[in-house]
Amino acid sequence: MVSYSSFSKRELADILDVIHSSLQCREEGDIRTLLDRIRGLVSGDYGICGIGKGGEDGQGGLNAPPHIINLNYPMEWLQIYGGNQLYNQDPIVLRNLSNPGSQLWDETYSMFGGKLSKLFLTSRDFGLNHGVSGGMHNQDSNTTTLFSFSGKGDWFKDHQKKILALLAPHLHQALARIYKTAQVNSRLGTLSKREREIVSWVKAGKTNWEISMILSISERTVKFHVQNIERKLEAVNKAHAVAILMEQGHLE
Repeated sequence: MVSYSSFSKRELADILDVIHSSLQCREEGDIRTLLDRIRGLVSGDYGICGIGKGGEDGQGGLNAPPHIINLNYPMEWLQIYGGNQLYNQDPIVLRNLSNPGSQLWDETYSMFGGKLSKLFLTSRDFGLNHGVSGGMHNQDSNTTTLFSFSGKGDWFKDHQKKILALLAPHLHQALARIYKTAQVNSRLGTLSKREREIVSWVKAGKTNWEISMILSISERTVKFHVQNIERKLEAVNKAHAVAILMEQGHLE
């Protein structure tokens, strides 16, 4: 349990403002604004965050490259990190998957025996020597988020760790919400004009047979389109597909 007495009135006001702002986040630019504000709170030089899925077997790192929102991490390092899939050996990511919360990089590296590959140590060439991270892992969806702030100096202590401990749950919700919206928008773009038409009639409560009569196509064709809609939106049934689109404001 984090004690609020360890923070100054100014810090508490800033923390509460960031929490409030996280509720208003609607796009990636909003997250970048939060990253910049938090970077100031924890005295970091660099800020970044990411969201991804844990390995299906519950072991190791992520099962795919994470979706990254970068404030100002060096792009060359990110290319090295992603190109070599270092997220699957990054102690910070691995610890967040097994024990989410906030962490100081130096402590985590010590827990992993301080054994970092030469390739991973290349991060220090870019000024990413020390840092603090906070994140959450949703067991139900197997979704993990991580917010990291770093710099050359060893000024990241328990105080910065406590700040991220307070912010992590709220930042997780904001990033997960934006990521979900982006995924739906991406999948929505794959729906054909006919599929959009059919899902509108499904929303109106029409059966496959009724839709086939309205559109002058076979019921079998309607069923085929409905199955495609469910697959593209990753919905369990057509009612779920409608709910997904309505939640994101694509159906009234």
